[in-house]
Amino acid sequence: MFGETNGILICGGFSKRMGEFKPLMQYEGLPFALNILFKMSRVCNKLIVVTGHQGGLIKEKLNELLNDKETLANESDIELNSVMIDHLKNKLEFVENTLYEDGMFTSFQAGLRTVSDSEWVLYHFVDQPTLPRSFYDEFISLTYNDVDWIQPKYEGVKGHPILINRSLFNQILESDKKTNLREVIRDFVVMKRYYESPFPQALDDIDTISDYNRIMKIDLEVESN
Repeated sequence: MFGETNGILICGGFSKRMGEFKPLMQYEGLPFALNILFKMSRVCNKLIVVTGHQGGLIKEKLNELLNDKETLANESDIELNSVMIDHLKNKLEFVENTLYEDGMFTSFQAGLRTVSDSEWVLYHFVDQPTLPRSFYDEFISLTYNDVDWIQPKYEGVKGHPILINRSLFNQILESDKKTNLREVIRDFVVMKRYYESPFPQALDDIDTISDYNRIMKIDLEVESN
């Protein structure tokens, strides 16, 4: 394994199609954002939460939960203890993207500026709380220094999150704010590696209430079996 990996969780959008504010919607007894951050904390040295729309609310709510360890552990459906909570708190930083209305790429740029000395960044969307902990352990084991980009696939379909090497940071940071990551890497030779994930959750894209009801129904079915 090669170098330090830091995480960027994008929480700056409007959640318009959902009709509710995704970062604070519940999964496994935790807000989406916090659920994901606990899993990312297993493999990342620093965790950057990029905020925009309702950024103050996200910061207030997550800090409130993390500072009430007993309630947090009792409400969560995943196993948490005081050590795990402190471990996350010590890694966590909030970054406000003042350009969030210009799109998600600006949020990635804002987060990346904060950890541009990383060897790798784990670029994560807030609508994938369903990925299991073991995904992160397996995924991070692929961060060797012969590639620039590592992405999961499930049954041949590309998913998320994505591990991005520092070799691409300058191109990303210097690109126009109105572009997107796909267009940026299209203009460069990028050495990619794909992780054939056993987890279909790598394809999750929870954008609507129907998507949310689907994952909650699956969760209930798993518990009943």
